[in-house]
Amino acid sequence: MFLLIGIAFIGIGVLFIVIAQRTRARSTAAAQWPTAPGRIIESRVVETQDWNSDTNCYERRLNARIVYEYQVGTMMYRADRYAIGSSVGSAAAAVQQHPVGRPVNIHFNPHNPGDAAIYVRKSQGCLFIAFAVAFLLLGLVCTLVGVVSMGAH
Repeated sequence: MFLLIGIAFIGIGVLFIVIAQRTRARSTAAAQWPTAPGRIIESRVVETQDWNSDTNCYERRLNARIVYEYQVGTMMYRADRYAIGSSVGSAAAAVQQHPVGRPVNIHFNPHNPGDAAIYVRKSQGCLFIAFAVAFLLLGLVCTLVGVVSMGAH
């Protein structure tokens, strides 16, 4: 039984490593994207409710909805991704810093100009790496316990 749990934990650890690598690659690529001048066209705090199965109740969340438009070549684009490689932080603060009409520099993917963000920061995927290490260590311990207990029988 421990052997199977160990193998499952190792698999989850490997999955977290893959996620960390993709997060890092995406933010590293985005850090090289060109910018275009843009303008905030919508900026507000929106409330969502998500079901939390652990507490069996809805949790209220406040999110920033910041929509901007920008031009690349002759095409106008509209997007709402706030950041790549970092978190938004306080929704109210983000909205306050980005009032409607404010000019902003928009980072856009040169291969797909509709893929854009206001802020781009390189992410090392540290949180995913931490989870990967934890699951890999648990997996190794469980696997060793499983192998030792199989040898004892």
